[in-house]
Amino acid sequence: MKFWVPLLVFAALLVATAAYFFSGTGVMPDRIAVHFAADGSANGFMTREGYRQFLLEFGLGVPLGTALIVAVLPALIPTRVNLPNKDYWMAPERRAQSLAFLSGHGFWLGCLLLLLMSGVHRLVVAANMGDAAQRLDNGSFAWTMGLFGIGMAAWAGTLMLRFRRPPA
Repeated sequence: MKFWVPLLVFAALLVATAAYFFSGTGVMPDRIAVHFAADGSANGFMTREGYRQFLLEFGLGVPLGTALIVAVLPALIPTRVNLPNKDYWMAPERRAQSLAFLSGHGFWLGCLLLLLMSGVHRLVVAANMGDAAQRLDNGSFAWTMGLFGIGMAAWAGTLMLRFRRPPA
């Protein structure tokens, strides 16, 4: 798969996530519960505007920054890439393919992070808008984190399979 496919998916998901973040915050109360104890009760709060700023900087910034670092950095400093069997995968005849894979894989990681941020935002909105206001649904949180863990395991497994031991 060409690296531009995950780049386009990431860009579309980034725009959709930004729209989702900002459409959902407009209907939230002025004081938003954003941190929750183990029992689901709110124990940290922000203003609506502060939460919007947080979503912009952390909710979009972390996935964007992570995707760009993983996607672009290996091409900028290929001698510093840490891969198993690096001599084989970064040999001149395979270098372009290996770097293209890493670029695409970096954008897939960004997609996973955007989905995580969207899921957590959904839980924060629900906690602030539901009948049992300012209470996090721990079951949904566990599912969100579990699905993210499965996605990360698939992402890491794909990376390990791609750069496995070269044929003898």
